[in-house]
Parts: sequence; C-alpha cells; structure tokens
Amino acid sequence: MLVIRESGGNTYGVIRPESLSSTSGGETYIDKIAWSSWTATEAHADATRELLTCVPDCAHGTVTPVPMTLTLSNPVNGAFTTLVETANGQSDTTTLKPPFYAFSSAGPESSHLPYPAAADTAPTGGAATGVPQDSLVTPSNNISCAIISGHFHCMILKYDFALGPCDIERAPFISLEPTGPATMSPCIGDSFASVKRTPTAYGTVVQIGQITCDVEETGVRCTNPEGQGFNLSRAAFAPF
Repeated sequence: MLVIRESGGNTYGVIRPESLSSTSGGETYIDKIAWSSWTATEAHADATRELLTCVPDCAHGTVTPVPMTLTLSNPVNGAFTTLVETANGQSDTTTLKPPFYAFSSAGPESSHLPYPAAADTAPTGGAATGVPQDSLVTPSNNISCAIISGHFHCMILKYDFALGPCDIERAPFISLEPTGPATMSPCIGDSFASVKRTPTAYGTVVQIGQITCDVEETGVRCTNPEGQGFNLSRAAFAPF
C-alpha cells in the first residue's frame, strides 16, 4: 500500500491524508483534501490551502481559503516522493522528505500518527544550550514562543487537539517556568499582540531565557533546566 512521507507539520507517513503542512509560499496548512485517485504511480486530489495573513500580526491575522489541486508521484520504496501543488494557475513542486519516525502503512484510509513523546533530536535530561533569542516563530508561522512579562509562553494558531472554553480570545497558551511542569490555558487574550517574534529555521535549538527550544518540522520541544517541558504540534500539546 503506497503512502505519502512528509516530515513537516504533524504527518510522518500517511495514506490518503486529509491535511498536510503547506510546502510553499508561507501558507500554513492544506486541508479538506478529497482524493479522486490513488494508484501505484500517481495520486490526485482537490484541496483547500489556508493562507495566513499576518495583519496586524500572526496572532490576530485572518486565514483565507484558496482552492487548489494536489498531485503525488515518483513512488520510491512504497512512498510517493514528489508533491505538486497548483493554485491560481501556478504550480509548486516539492520533494517529500522521509519521516522522522516509523509509521504503519496498513489500512486503505487516511492514517495519521500522533506527535511522538520525544523527538530524536531533542535534548534529554536537563536543557541544552541553544542560540540566544528573545523569541521565536516557526517558518509556518503556526507556533510562537517568547518571554512575556518575565515568563516564558508559547502559542499555536492551528491545532487539532481539544481545548476548554474561554470567555476571551481562545487559543492554546502554554507556560513553562525554570522549575516545574508545563501548563496550558485555553485563553490567550492579547498576550502575543505586541510581541516581536524572531523567525527561526527548522533544525535550530534556541535559548529563550532559561528555556531551551528545539524547532523542528514536527513541532517545537521546549525544556527547562530541570528537564521538564513539552512537545507542541498541531496534533498535540504533550507535557513531560
């Protein structure tokens, strides 16, 4: 059974995925994928690209849906390796990367794997030293972290996990102190409204105050000096 291998966002190896991380143009995600064909050589689908407009900033920007088509091709060892995205008459071609973690290709329908409990490249035990920064924002603009009023916090714009009710602006608002476990609130308010976030490339380990964060295509892993912290991705908030 052929699968798609894609290391960005929260998919590592899937069959007929219902959503993917976007691979071009600064967009956030590709959703509502409807596969019209899935053969041994190619796969075709209609989908919607969600274009994030960071005005006045990414925390308060709007998402514009853009119709598009997807074509998967060039299967290697049972996995498609080329993705062509076509929207507004323009096409972008991406070579898909191998998954960071093992996956199962069993079953004919969409199969999504959860964010792993710990990334292979993440620090173990106490936090490691990274590049000093005041803040970070991932290349997808989906996850941001910063010191706000003397405390370390992260937020995520697009998420698939459950979140409790909130009377003000509702979004995951993660807190991590130099000691103790990470916590998450469903209320973000305007906490990140005035924060200038530093663009941070995938594969970078940064030091924000006393917190070390490993920024990967699979998500962000942040750790305090005690070795406590969290993994944050579209699929899950996973404290450890």
